[in-house]
Amino acid sequence: MTLFRNVVFIAAIAGLVAGVVLACMQAYATVPLILKAEVYEQAGGGHTHDHAAAPAANAGETNAMTSAAPAPAEAAAPEEEGWTPADGFERFAFN
Repeated sequence: MTLFRNVVFIAAIAGLVAGVVLACMQAYATVPLILKAEVYEQAGGGHTHDHAAAPAANAGETNAMTSAAPAPAEAAAPEEEGWTPADGFERFAFN
């Protein structure tokens, strides 16, 4: 019975050590990547494109593809700012 207890105890210790090591590796590898990504996320803006329909090359001709008028695009509602964790422990804990 003591052999089984020793095996289970050593397996639990090995699992705990492996979990702590992997958590540290993930924290040190992931946090800098997340911080770099947030720079681009918070930068906003960027450039926009004008996707207005160009005049057809053969404006007088119609066929099955050109006779159906496309539906007008609806104006996209601005996205609401989602919840983000506060800097410090909360950010570290939720990442």
